[in-house]
Amino acid sequence: MKVSKAILSGLLIVSLLLPFIYIFFTVFTIAKPVSKYEFGVPDVAKGMTTEGQVILYDEDEWNNHLGEGADNPDDYFGGDADVVGAKSKGKVLDWEEDEEILEFFSDFILTTSIEVEGIEELTDFNSVFDYVADGIKGLADPESEQGALGILYEGIATGALNWDETAPAGSPEAYVAGNGSIAIDTCTNFPMDTAYVNEKYAEKLDGVLLEREAWDYTVEDFDDKPDLEGDEADAPFLDDPHSWYDAFKRLTALENELYAQCDKVVNSILAFNHSWTNLKNKEFILWTTVNGQIAENIESELGIPAPRPSEGGDNLPAVVLDAALNPTGENPLQQGSEGILAVYDLVSDNVPDKFNFLFNLLLEGLPTYTPVDKYLGKVVDDFDIDGTVPETYINGLNSDLKVYGDVELDGTVLTLKFEYDENTVDPDNPDKILKNWEMSFVYGDEGSQGSIVLRGEDGKVFYKTGGLGYLPELEVTIIIGISTLFVIGLIYAVLIRRKSEHKFLDKLVKR
Repeated sequence: MKVSKAILSGLLIVSLLLPFIYIFFTVFTIAKPVSKYEFGVPDVAKGMTTEGQVILYDEDEWNNHLGEGADNPDDYFGGDADVVGAKSKGKVLDWEEDEEILEFFSDFILTTSIEVEGIEELTDFNSVFDYVADGIKGLADPESEQGALGILYEGIATGALNWDETAPAGSPEAYVAGNGSIAIDTCTNFPMDTAYVNEKYAEKLDGVLLEREAWDYTVEDFDDKPDLEGDEADAPFLDDPHSWYDAFKRLTALENELYAQCDKVVNSILAFNHSWTNLKNKEFILWTTVNGQIAENIESELGIPAPRPSEGGDNLPAVVLDAALNPTGENPLQQGSEGILAVYDLVSDNVPDKFNFLFNLLLEGLPTYTPVDKYLGKVVDDFDIDGTVPETYINGLNSDLKVYGDVELDGTVLTLKFEYDENTVDPDNPDKILKNWEMSFVYGDEGSQGSIVLRGEDGKVFYKTGGLGYLPELEVTIIIGISTLFVIGLIYAVLIRRKSEHKFLDKLVKR
């Protein structure tokens, strides 16, 4: 069958045009990936000063819902936030016109101020890692004040014993020397110092860093000097709403790695201890003699009494392990121990869960891009909190309370709901049955919180703050905040309120 020249010419033309047609539809008809959200604070806000005010506070109803032992408004929101009429103030200084790349996790999470009673070295979450790492490495260093493990190993690996070289293969002495070497290496090479954490967990995010100053709620005239300024007052507006939940996942991963690395240390000392038990069972006289000699070394080097077998003392690695895990008690080595792994345990047990993490973000301001309702919707969807799983250790409440936390979003009003089991008694007042309550965070169209409202299930409001300052010709409040500015209190908020139970010790006992 013959094909006409016209058809052939048409096919040729179409084949030549196809690449251009493809390019046209690719470039002009397929949507390009662009950010769905925009930084919503208008330029007129630069240099603007705004005020917030405590509008209502019913102390009795506050206690009826949160409990008599719960934090008060001034604990949650700062300053005189428990006094009706108290005012706060904020001033927007500047921000970069172009989006910045923010080191959000390392700059705003790991630098959070914390306080652990009796440990002055801990100033922020970053400092925990150097504290733990230095302490664990110190366990293995015979020259360190914490170096009982190092002295213990030095006693069997050097001098007259020198079991690393002289112990027959497969002997109890070789077993002690081998496990001792592993324990020393594990402690010496503990990786999770501040530099390691910041390098591994750092993240660069698109966003805008708002430079501000802020004054806490007060019933007096505002001081000339703000309560927060500089880095402490900067507010990160993040382009991607998923970044907030990503920060929670990052913190959880960091917690898990810290746990795993400390687990290696504990297990290595446990193995060292087990090898001494094996020596005791097979070479009792040698075990007694060596334990006594090393106990003398620990006393002379560290000035710490170490019990000898003749005095009822057990394996010295067990004493060292207990001292490393537990910062309190009667262990004779504890007067020279910083309780390194107990500090790890404290941090590990008190990293907030999803609900507490979101709660703290909201308490500290959680600024958004616009459109605010859609941005907040993504944040709420990511955290996926449905109120069916009981929460414990809710920020600011009695730690014995079991609470069902739920989240509801209505436009630009995000509400956290706190529900108790039926007939839940106030732990601080057994004669009182606690009432369910909720806390609403009301956002302005530009992405900042304008007010905060606490109410009962019956809708009765028992605490409320609101904004007084407005932008010229715009019906939006600007960066009022609820206590001062956005300073994430994720770790601090829970560390100072949780019980310091050493759950890791319980785990060891069960072994």
